[in-house]
Amino acid sequence: MEIPDMYSEVYEILNILGEEYINKLPKKLYMNISNYRNKNNTKKFYIDRSIQEQDLNQETLEFITFLDLKYWCNDNERQVLMDQYEENQERFEEKKT
Repeated sequence: MEIPDMYSEVYEILNILGEEYINKLPKKLYMNISNYRNKNNTKKFYIDRSIQEQDLNQETLEFITFLDLKYWCNDNERQVLMDQYEENQERFEEKKT
């Protein structure tokens, strides 16, 4: 996936999440997402549908996960996520062997 296409998906998701989430991001980051998105990619997302139903690209999911971890989580939520990531990594490594 091209970065402008990923930014387009992220931009649409941010607009669904609203100002509360957008305002927690550095202004320059949000401006880069807005300015460098593919304006011809107008994929719509819906708040009343699960992420699985929305057919998000993997890169978009990873970027949203990064934003959540870096800007939206409090310390307790961040620790829970980090523990989950570690557990997932361990399971992945076990399946490889």
